[in-house]
Amino acid sequence: MSANRLRIGGITPLTSIDFPGRLAAVLYCQGCPWRCGYCHNPELLDATTPAAVPWPEVLAFLNSRQGLLDGVVFSGGEPTLQAALPAALAEVRALGFQTALHTGGMYPERLQALLPLLDWVGLDIKGPLHAYDAITRTPGSGAKAFDIACAACSPAAWPVSAAPPGTRACSVWTTCLPWPTRWPMRAWRTGRCRNAARRARPPGP
Repeated sequence: MSANRLRIGGITPLTSIDFPGRLAAVLYCQGCPWRCGYCHNPELLDATTPAAVPWPEVLAFLNSRQGLLDGVVFSGGEPTLQAALPAALAEVRALGFQTALHTGGMYPERLQALLPLLDWVGLDIKGPLHAYDAITRTPGSGAKAFDIACAACSPAAWPVSAAPPGTRACSVWTTCLPWPTRWPMRAWRTGRCRNAARRARPPGP
């Protein structure tokens, strides 16, 4: 499938935190099959929403950043939801950029096929396995995500979590998987999460 079919909902032109050790741009892919109450990109959930930035414009932007950026992060939403992602990754790599992916891990086979096109993968662990169905509003969601996470213990694939207010990450999240060696925690952006009650809660410890 042509990369022109990739629906991009927005761009962060520069980040130093989303691709470890690199200066990068972030491309936010439209659409996600999960409905986490604390999602801080709710405008990206609807997979039918047209692209906010057409792919040719994305390429034009990236061409203007050659020599200035090290890499490009495909985030979301859930990037692996879109069939045009492999072609888009190939085009970005052809421009000389390294590539990274942020994923919830809901499509293991697709992720496996993408690995040759990726330099780094951030696995977004939503919480303890027993709580996954309630968090994502999707039955059976945890099994696939944790299978990927347990198989991806390598320097090129790190677990990355969003910690809800009041949650002590060290006591809950680091017991999810057998290796708590590198586990970056994202601050939960209460002002943007899709659940109105949670937006009103102050950040926890």
